Amino acid sequence: TGAMLAGAISVKFVGLFVVLFVGIFTIGQLWDIMGDMSKPLWYTFKHFMARALCLIALPIAIYIFIFYIHLSVLSKTGNGDGFYSSLFQTTLEGNKLQNATVAGELAYGAHITLKNHKTGGAYLHSHHALYPEGFGAKQQQVTTYAHKDTNNVFVIKRWNKEAPNITDPDVEIDYVRHGDLVRLEHVVTRRNIHSHNQPSPVMKRLFQVTGYGENGTGDANDVFRLEIVDGKEGDVVKAVVHRIKFHHYFMKCVLTTTGKQLPKWGFEQGEVACNPTLRDPNSMWNVEDNTFPKIANISLSDLAPGFVSKFIESHRVMLQGNAGLKPKEGEWTSKPWEWPVNYKGQWFSAGKMKSSTASSESDELEEEGSGEEGEALKDAAANKNATKPVESTENTAQVKDESGEEAKVEESKEEKESIEAATESKVDVDDSKKEGDEKKDDGSPSSSSVSDEKAKNPDPGTEGDHKVYLLGNPVIWWGNIILMLAFGCTVAWYNFKVQRGYQEPAHKAEMRETTVVATSWLFLGWALHYIPFYTMGRILYFHHYFPALFFSSSLSAVILDYFFAEIAAAVPRRIKHTVFNTLVGIVLVVSVYSFVLFSPLAYGMYVEDGVGRDPNSTLHKIFWLDSWEF
Repeated sequence: TGAMLAGAISVKFVGLFVVLFVGIFTIGQLWDIMGDMSKPLWYTFKHFMARALCLIALPIAIYIFIFYIHLSVLSKTGNGDGFYSSLFQTTLEGNKLQNATVAGELAYGAHITLKNHKTGGAYLHSHHALYPEGFGAKQQQVTTYAHKDTNNVFVIKRWNKEAPNITDPDVEIDYVRHGDLVRLEHVVTRRNIHSHNQPSPVMKRLFQVTGYGENGTGDANDVFRLEIVDGKEGDVVKAVVHRIKFHHYFMKCVLTTTGKQLPKWGFEQGEVACNPTLRDPNSMWNVEDNTFPKIANISLSDLAPGFVSKFIESHRVMLQGNAGLKPKEGEWTSKPWEWPVNYKGQWFSAGKMKSSTASSESDELEEEGSGEEGEALKDAAANKNATKPVESTENTAQVKDESGEEAKVEESKEEKESIEAATESKVDVDDSKKEGDEKKDDGSPSSSSVSDEKAKNPDPGTEGDHKVYLLGNPVIWWGNIILMLAFGCTVAWYNFKVQRGYQEPAHKAEMRETTVVATSWLFLGWALHYIPFYTMGRILYFHHYFPALFFSSSLSAVILDYFFAEIAAAVPRRIKHTVFNTLVGIVLVVSVYSFVLFSPLAYGMYVEDGVGRDPNSTLHKIFWLDSWEF
């Protein structure tokens, strides 16, 4: 049992419900053993130690060993590397950080990427697309993005100087230190990271962060004070190992990620904001890539974490990722109340698709390409509606000098005035010349829009090579519901008779007691695997009910056995076994016939093309409910 518990939770986190079920069952066993007054207390303690060893220690050891194998064998890079810390990535074969060397210390002019230090944190990112009307200033979007991309690269420079040319062999190295005033310039768009007194798009209580300026020239609201966490004045910033914060000079807020997802216009990337709460734990970043030819490099392999650190981080990322799975706009999902009654099923793709469900097309596109363009294509496929490229030709952004916005700082007036004077001029940014780049950044096929009705009701007979519509066998599923209600009635009737002092034959009482105990435990297993889904905020699918279905089907078998035995006991002895076997045979025949009838849906077996609503279709005879979308 302990080995199977380890296997169950190793396959999927839903195995935790099995662990909980066995744990409760074990407590019940120990309680009964302790109540046996013919045995000494030492006997109970020995049973407790045996169960602790076999049902707690052994599963944990096997689980950790399985992850040791997992992290040893599955050690290559992939497009999900960005969800893990920079140090974790140094252990992945093929990742550019493995055996890589980067400039050990940070200097002005270096080309860097900034990774959020929280679990599963993504890279600071920007692109040509602007925030739409009604979401703060209509300036360039700044987001977080979990994948490697050229739009993640920034140049760090002093607040009042342009970045030096790091390719010049005679360039003077000027190190970035704790407490310096800096700007971050986006390499691709040449705009600076900027914040002002406008609400963030999603978290309205925070300040908006944008890309601002032209050719690296912006205004005073581009200035941040860089601080090393637990650092002191004069400390040089080190790549990878140092956690750093960016405090906005005027707004008195810190550059952070909110953990919220932007809408479709933001390519569903992570929101970046400026938080007035300076202790925000998500405001810590680390320099991952650090390019400066003249600075001595360090080998990242020397910083690689061990197994224990990787084991802990992988679980933190998995738990956070699992909790963060939210349904995308237009994606096919289901609700827990629909599952036991088989209200509707779930679409899957089983071949090369021209058009498919959100989840299947996203998977295909993920294989076809990574990067921001691939993500945008996946988003377009998920909604079956193309996101239009940013129309910036007619909406030239007028970038204003915002140096006067809430300049309530404690630093000297002279220092503030010098910063403001250095960024006095207003800049008119003509975004029309970047229209082509924005379309590329969007990555959405402008001519592939599909009606909302089509997205909600895809036609499996006309699009794609092979689709599977997964639906439960209604004979089994509805039979389980009926028999579960019969279980409740049986328990209620049993307790009523016991309460009234009714005496029944010993063999009948024993059979009823055995049935009630067995079905009660199976009902608990069903409830543990079903009811918790009502409390979950993550995206849910039809197949999440399958573990609970196992328990409800087992409960049905016990109840049927009890009912058939009771019926057989009520007939003459000579035909008792005949009646019992006949009833079992009827159940088996109905089960086999329903299996054959619903095999195209419940078991994904091949069927001729057709749509259930079409009277001429071979599927029409099993189109019992309008909610079944096949």
